[in-house]
Amino acid sequence: MTNTNKEIIMLQQILSHTPVWVWVILATLLYFGTLASRDRMQNLRSVTILPVMMACLSIQGQLQQFGWNALALLSWAGAVWLGAQIAMRMANAHSLRVESASHIWVRGSWLPLTLMMLIFVGKYVQGIAFAMQPALGTDTGAILVCSIAFGLVNGILLSKLLRVRQLLKNAPSAAALQTASV
Repeated sequence: MTNTNKEIIMLQQILSHTPVWVWVILATLLYFGTLASRDRMQNLRSVTILPVMMACLSIQGQLQQFGWNALALLSWAGAVWLGAQIAMRMANAHSLRVESASHIWVRGSWLPLTLMMLIFVGKYVQGIAFAMQPALGTDTGAILVCSIAFGLVNGILLSKLLRVRQLLKNAPSAAALQTASV
């Protein structure tokens, strides 16, 4: 049997042993990522749900994979902060307009879908790698790579919410139209 055939069989095994709920999560992320590609009006609640949900899933994944490992948690948190700071500074100044907590105009973007797919594929590959090599769970390099990568992506996802909250806090009145970079 050639290496290519062995790899195909291994891939088939991996895919066939993937639980159904993983594919449900993928479909849900694809749905919400596609919605995010269109210009839309949102309220504060709808702007909050996705980034908070992804951050909660990420930290839950960190705890599940590494436990209460200080290196994993601190590197993840630091990367979240760094990702949010970078995204807020590099954002398009005309992609977000806050009129009030119930009227937030968001320019459509494929970036949220891209980020969600990075998290999904990253978690999927991480799960496979750590199942095949359990020692990775205690390897400092693996812990840092996973924690920093997932933290950066989550920080970028959280940056829009942070900017909206900042604009709402600094708005002179609820009726004032503000343009922000996200």
